[in-house]
Amino acid sequence: MKIVTGGIAQETNTFQWEPTSLSDFTKGSSSIARGQEILDLDGTGGIYGGIVAEARRQGVELIPTTYGQAVPGGRVSREAFESLRDEILAGIRAAMPVDGVLLGIHGAMALEHSDDGEGPLITAVRELVGPDVPIVAPLDLHTNLSDEMMGEATAFVGYKEYPHIDMPETGRQAMQILIDTINGNVRPEMAYVRVPLIAPNQSMV
Repeated sequence: MKIVTGGIAQETNTFQWEPTSLSDFTKGSSSIARGQEILDLDGTGGIYGGIVAEARRQGVELIPTTYGQAVPGGRVSREAFESLRDEILAGIRAAMPVDGVLLGIHGAMALEHSDDGEGPLITAVRELVGPDVPIVAPLDLHTNLSDEMMGEATAFVGYKEYPHIDMPETGRQAMQILIDTINGNVRPEMAYVRVPLIAPNQSMV
């Protein structure tokens, strides 16, 4: 079984006027991991700590592409998004054919040119791998789900804890669901309803 992985993760504050540039993905605690650097995240406290561990536990061939993670900030610039997206797509293209895709995304990313940052990424991956290859991703619990995200992905798995102490576990669950989908053990179905509600910060604790 061959699964390819990569992603772009950033939490956008649309009230911040200065965009998040490509260089912002390499400053401070932000980072761009490529290839083996993604696999080296095995056992860490983020989603890839669980993704890589579960893939290895189940004997899956996990092919890493590019994973860009930036601290919360303004909308991601077109240059940054397209550069990271194209790296991910190139990695997937080089690995094809693949049995599944696991994307490392946040769920609340916005772009200079789009309020939905994850939807265009998932769509680009879907157009490359075709309609039958499952795409699964873990998400933050305050994700801004879009019709595009729901229409192009196979399954999402959300964090349940705040602070996010369950990120590795969520990564493991996402990998397990992807493997089960590939093996035909499950057939994920997703639905969502937009609730006209803004929750106060205290409700997130």
